[in-house]
Amino acid sequence: MTFYQHRLGIGMLGPSGQYSTTGTISEIAIRKLIEAKFDYIDTASVYGPQKHAANIKLGDAISLLQCHPNIVNKVGADLMEDESSEATEILNEDHNRSFSDLRIDRLDAVLLHRPRIELIERDIPFLKRLRKDPRVSAIGICTNSLQVYQCYQKAVGIDILQIAVNLLDYRANRDILSIAKDDGTHVQARSVLSSGLLTGKYHEDSRFHDSIRVRYKQNGKNLSIFKERLKKVYEIENYFRKNSQTLGGKFRSFGYRAILCNPFINSIILGGSTADQITENINEIKLPIPNSKHHEILELSNSTWHAPYL
Repeated sequence: MTFYQHRLGIGMLGPSGQYSTTGTISEIAIRKLIEAKFDYIDTASVYGPQKHAANIKLGDAISLLQCHPNIVNKVGADLMEDESSEATEILNEDHNRSFSDLRIDRLDAVLLHRPRIELIERDIPFLKRLRKDPRVSAIGICTNSLQVYQCYQKAVGIDILQIAVNLLDYRANRDILSIAKDDGTHVQARSVLSSGLLTGKYHEDSRFHDSIRVRYKQNGKNLSIFKERLKKVYEIENYFRKNSQTLGGKFRSFGYRAILCNPFINSIILGGSTADQITENINEIKLPIPNSKHHEILELSNSTWHAPYL
């Protein structure tokens, strides 16, 4: 299976407008991420201002550029509360529609987006159908729940686990990462910069208006966690500055490079909402962290840099 050789992916979440105040899809950014020729492009049926909108724009760009990128498509995030039998048919419809939306005849992988234990009876027939689909190279799920991972792995046998993990959240995910590695599951890291917090450009007075980060200051509890996560970001940034000559590069990409050398991670998904951000990440990720620092960074992630999830 070719997917297991992949190391670097690029995500459609940013170009789809999820981090912008207007929710506008950036066609320029989409073209840039295609032209960058990453190992794969990660997308989802729910990305964009309306369902399927981002995939349609991505398909337009694929057709225009006459290319054949590897695509990882996620389905089901909008059906998390739907336990009806109709939901299974919607999953199948969304999956089948993705080929025409994306202008492709095969998918590198299809992932079930944020599955739940309560929905496993609904989801297993869909995943088994995917397994038999000759247009799909691999199947998987997108979750941080160890219980969910183990139940779905036992029920159908998944190839890929996509998980939100970064320097702030590695400790909370050690168990699921270790078990997935033992299972031989390909672990794909998303949210590697914690929605931009690990770039170092935000502070306590920063204002957020996009649909993803607005939750940081929704209430007193969230604000407290946000401040605690920022405090840890400052600690990581101080470490980077003290070791900058050895580590090289810029702090804004350190989080990507650090997770890429994590022994429990097989591949990472880079982000970027604009063409310039995507270009910066492309240039920075090419600079590897010296082997002498790998263990130290892993230990600091486990013992010092962890923070409550938000």
